[in-house]
Amino acid sequence: MIQIITEPAERIDLDDIQSLIENKVPESERIEFKRDLPCKDAKLDSWHNGNNKVGRYAKEKILAEAVAFANAFGGALVLGIEETNSKPPTAARICPIPRCAELAERLKLIFRDCVEPELPQIEIIAVRVEGEKGVVVLRTGRSFRAPHRVKPTLVFAIRRSDRCESMGMREIQELTLNLNRGLDGLKKKLLDRSNRFKDDKFQRLKYLDEGFGIRMTAVPVLDEVNFNSVYQKGSIIEELSPPSLEIQRTMGGQTNHLANLNDYGLAPSNWRPMLRATGTESFRPSNANAGTGYIRFAYSEISRDGLLETGFLSINEVNNPSTQELEPFTLDSEIPVSMFAQLIEWADKVRNRAHVPMAEYAIEIEITAKSDNTKVEFGADSSNPTIIFMNKIETNVLPLGTRVFPLYPLVEANEKAELVALFERDFWNFLGKDLGEIQGCLKYSTIN
Repeated sequence: MIQIITEPAERIDLDDIQSLIENKVPESERIEFKRDLPCKDAKLDSWHNGNNKVGRYAKEKILAEAVAFANAFGGALVLGIEETNSKPPTAARICPIPRCAELAERLKLIFRDCVEPELPQIEIIAVRVEGEKGVVVLRTGRSFRAPHRVKPTLVFAIRRSDRCESMGMREIQELTLNLNRGLDGLKKKLLDRSNRFKDDKFQRLKYLDEGFGIRMTAVPVLDEVNFNSVYQKGSIIEELSPPSLEIQRTMGGQTNHLANLNDYGLAPSNWRPMLRATGTESFRPSNANAGTGYIRFAYSEISRDGLLETGFLSINEVNNPSTQELEPFTLDSEIPVSMFAQLIEWADKVRNRAHVPMAEYAIEIEITAKSDNTKVEFGADSSNPTIIFMNKIETNVLPLGTRVFPLYPLVEANEKAELVALFERDFWNFLGKDLGEIQGCLKYSTIN
């Protein structure tokens, strides 16, 4: 594995650059080296002479190299590495480029304006070697929006072996059709999970007409995440297990922990083997006098193809077993928020474990309410200091029926917190309410 391709961006350092040379890594369909910014007639681009702009020739060549990776299998272009004259060329030595951090920022603007459609993700990382001099790594994943083209030249580039070449019209059409088939497969997977949620999970509740459920499914957009196994020695493989999160909200000088499924006594732990997958459930059964079925349960699953799902289902509490009278159940709004945060952190962990840190996930959320008795409150626990804001968000109920939220794309790892905040806002808008100033105080971090 080539570290600068498989490691999360924040971990890439000078040791990773040195390893390219020590291991004599060759150029391939996944990696390309450039000693300097490309320039015609073997001259240096003006950036090397103190100019604050990247020359046109260099810009077009760098754009084409990165677009070629995105249209193929993803990869990395490394600026500041001299290669050998062998076939294929291999990394020979570091040739630091001036003002590497400034160059990285300039290239980010160039890619924003000069590729269409815009790349879903492009990581441009400066690694300092000598003062302000260093290496610049441009990394992109395989793109579900392909084919992309370089706007200034109108060229659709693609990576073939260790070369960047232009695509023909027929190849462009085939790439478009293949990616469309991939997106159709994604839709089919999500539809299958939705049907399974309705036909299987809900059937386990004690009272089908008095239940509600939340399903959150994360699916790799392209077929980049794969494992030989996800279950081993009687449990999930540890490196693929859901992470524990520390989720906090600070308001008015007070910090509190967001509620999670553990607070309901639902902490999935015992994983069991499934067909090319593994899953776990935690539940509260109805009492002996109330017949069979669950009052409340949660589950999590992971498949060998990287699909992840977590869910929470409940009925209204049984108040009197002899009469089966029900009292309204109050859902703490922090439960779906903490579920969503854990899911996207889990997806990020899984794609890193699969050595495809730039693999994009699509996340679908489905909420179903069978009755209008499920109340939702912000900070339903009265010991929670956020209860002081209850007058700003009135108690509401989950709307009857099923609602599937728009897909949430997990692309950049550094945008996870913003994605959680977006979902929380969407959740309250779904209830007809607005979080206002409260939402901006949400932040979280991983425990493991």
